[in-house]
Amino acid sequence: PKEFFKTHPEWYAWRKKEKARVPKQLCMTNHEALDQLVKEVRRDLKAEPGREFISVALPDNNICCECKTCTELVKKEEALSALSIYAANYVAKAINGEYPDVKVMILAYWPTERPPKAMKMEANTGVVFAMLDRNHGLPPAATARHNPFLKKWKQLSHGNVYIWDYYATFGNFLLPMPNLYVMQSAFRTYRDQQVKGVFAQLPFGSIAEFEELRTYLLGKLCWDPDLNSKALIAEYLDGVCGKAAAYVQQYIDLLENAKNRKRGTWIGVYSEKTDHWLKASDILKGRDLFLKAMEATADAPDVQRRVRRLSATVTLVSILRYRDIAEEAGKQKRQIPTYAAMVDELEAIGKEFKCSTYKEWAPFDKLIERLRKNPPETKQRKMQHQAARILDAKHLRGNGLQRMKSDEESFVRLSVNSEELGYPWMTPEKGCIVYEIPETLAGCWDVMLDIRAGATEDQQKDVAYLGIYTPTEICRQVFSVSPGDTAWQTICLGKWELPARSKIWVMPGVTAPSRFIDVKKITLLPATSL
Repeated sequence: PKEFFKTHPEWYAWRKKEKARVPKQLCMTNHEALDQLVKEVRRDLKAEPGREFISVALPDNNICCECKTCTELVKKEEALSALSIYAANYVAKAINGEYPDVKVMILAYWPTERPPKAMKMEANTGVVFAMLDRNHGLPPAATARHNPFLKKWKQLSHGNVYIWDYYATFGNFLLPMPNLYVMQSAFRTYRDQQVKGVFAQLPFGSIAEFEELRTYLLGKLCWDPDLNSKALIAEYLDGVCGKAAAYVQQYIDLLENAKNRKRGTWIGVYSEKTDHWLKASDILKGRDLFLKAMEATADAPDVQRRVRRLSATVTLVSILRYRDIAEEAGKQKRQIPTYAAMVDELEAIGKEFKCSTYKEWAPFDKLIERLRKNPPETKQRKMQHQAARILDAKHLRGNGLQRMKSDEESFVRLSVNSEELGYPWMTPEKGCIVYEIPETLAGCWDVMLDIRAGATEDQQKDVAYLGIYTPTEICRQVFSVSPGDTAWQTICLGKWELPARSKIWVMPGVTAPSRFIDVKKITLLPATSL
């Protein structure tokens, strides 16, 4: 854009909102822009004669071009990935004679995750499938659209499909992330789907949570997915932690058990929030386990130093959840260090191991500075005691809703039109049903919804999604029905702490369009504690 936007604004994405061209992405159907792209691809390939791949993937944003030509292509293919394929095919045809062994790659990621309806890919193209929006506490195949999309991309790319995977918490690399056992299942899926190769983003920074163990698992399971991850973890802990291995293993198991405590618990990668899955009592148990691990290695300073490095994660979550653990410690009549002492401990570990960062583009010392400036509130929280609440259709809001009423019942209907919605990727502005918790109802609730929906495919596993934001996502469940099954069902989302402005939501399925989604009521039952 610095070189071309002023002289060739028509090469760049036109956006409805701005009613103008913006330099965030290219117009992927503009042939002059694509000719310049081909020129730059040839330049790079000439400079690197042995190169086997060149990427023409979109930038890391969802600001795709909405000009008439691009919009018509997207509408025809019911997928934004059509724009990426159009550009990749253009480049692939142009360079095939000169560089027949080079693959022109795109990313199936974020807005371009969905494969097109009928569009073909040139034989010298390929795709890297990167499903970021999923529950990272579960294997990728647990997401309904994962395997169907991966299979379709494999077919489209003539088998030239690769994986971009994720095993990091981008909100803070030091935080507990209960996904160590996910990798084994994921790599077996990739092996069974015959992908060409796998790249995975792991946490970085010298005290990131289990970053060396994750690297060890990645290398081993890339090489042989049939290896047992529990055995690999035990092998690693035995070699690195010595007499403390059993305590660190118990800590890993503690996180796994906490994650699995409630159905639908959402483990995301962009938040520092842990209170929806990790109890204060879990954190205190984790602290105790690391204290025992330190005591067990007192006669082996080098091993104890490794254990101290691993303990940074439980120290950080203790700081971020200090009010919670202080309240729990009071109930247990036990002493814990002060907030300031815990921050000092984390800073000391960071300095000892020369930690430079705690998340992308953020230095570690900025984390310490933030923690010191924002100590937790010390006032005891008061739980609101509420009566059960039934929120009928008149309380529900959202986009694309119809209010339906008969002699027997009233409900809201979300009529799902794939041409209008473009198969939403959890996109609230394109269609949703929402109830927002007011200040008067903030508290701990068991949440239930009365819902029905119309499927369009025999095996549609995700006719709708139901979930909760607080404001980050803490819960997501899939709703499945067979064609012709339109009976009302009561779905329990479980027990959650819902502060004011939390949102209980329902959105359309992703794998295929739903015919309709109806919600009759949301029931809130009081729960005294989590």
